[in-house]
Amino acid sequence: MFENHFSGPATWRTSSNFSQLLKTVIVTSALAVGTSLITIPDVSAADTAKIKHMSIKTVTNQDQIIYVISTDGKKWNKIQSGKVHFRAKMTIDTKWPGYVSSAAVYLGKCNGAACAPTERLFEEVVGDRDFFRTLPMSFNPTALMKAPIGKETSAKIGKHIIDRCNKHLTPGGPTVKRSFSENFVVTLGASSGKATYFDNVRFEISPLNKPTHIAHSIVPMPVICLPVEKKPEPVNLDVDEKAPMKLKKLDLFLSTYSNAVSKPSIGLECKKGKILLRAAANREGPVKLKLWTKLGHKQAKSQLVNAWAKPVGGGKYQAEFAKWVSVSKTTTIKAKVNDLTTKPTGLKVAWKKLKLQCKTPGVGGLSQQK
Repeated sequence: MFENHFSGPATWRTSSNFSQLLKTVIVTSALAVGTSLITIPDVSAADTAKIKHMSIKTVTNQDQIIYVISTDGKKWNKIQSGKVHFRAKMTIDTKWPGYVSSAAVYLGKCNGAACAPTERLFEEVVGDRDFFRTLPMSFNPTALMKAPIGKETSAKIGKHIIDRCNKHLTPGGPTVKRSFSENFVVTLGASSGKATYFDNVRFEISPLNKPTHIAHSIVPMPVICLPVEKKPEPVNLDVDEKAPMKLKKLDLFLSTYSNAVSKPSIGLECKKGKILLRAAANREGPVKLKLWTKLGHKQAKSQLVNAWAKPVGGGKYQAEFAKWVSVSKTTTIKAKVNDLTTKPTGLKVAWKKLKLQCKTPGVGGLSQQK
């Protein structure tokens, strides 16, 4: 369990007149819609009691979790509705002849009139010299969207939590689960007065919108940013499977790689060349190409290439063919390709060339072979 509090000395004083006081306990989170009332004394600021000690101590369980969801599949943007719980131990110790007239617990960190729009988790008419309570409290996590982080800023706790979820958002959106612990604040507020006897104290029914005394406590609670399921690639319903195959685009690439070499003889190392053909088609199906290759001054040779165009997402279809070329000395290779799929006239890629270097041991190391 998580436990947080501000501690200090506390005493309890009694009076024979206290039993005549009206005491109403309201434990609710519905004050925001005007269903809760609280009695506070009609006293001036000069009659406000002095507080010897005031604190609120909170205890939470790890199974109380705040969930954040995505409604658009692009980012986390909403706190999921539900109910979370914690326990609060509240203490208010006044200095004689002071008394506590009313007390409330607010979601978030607030002070004075700033507590008025904040959700109340608890309210009680106290009408006693001191106040000691330990009670369970609960709230809907969506209320955090209006709960203040502190008096120094207008930021809300809920927005801060959502921003933490999106801090490491992946390019694919909120598809990876995230979790962390969020420490938010609750405020214990109270109004007070001074009176040697309570016979002449008049109480009026009204919300405790401006507490004159406050104390804060941190409530740690786990947060889980729920991932969304990846949407399957849309099926292209406009594709006519009986339509003649044709190519929309044809590419030819010549390349070398640092770890792709051949060793035709002892001490001789030559780069290998890769010929890559890539064809974009109108649908899934067979693709026919004619590839021409030429090594140095040798005669050009041709070969028939049969490939298959497959779906690659987004309603697109693509076929690929790769071929490696090895040489025994530094050689320039050339390649071109013709489209035999599209009728009556297919696409063409003109001659491209690439030099494959060979190296042999020389004085002080390797040297190029001409």
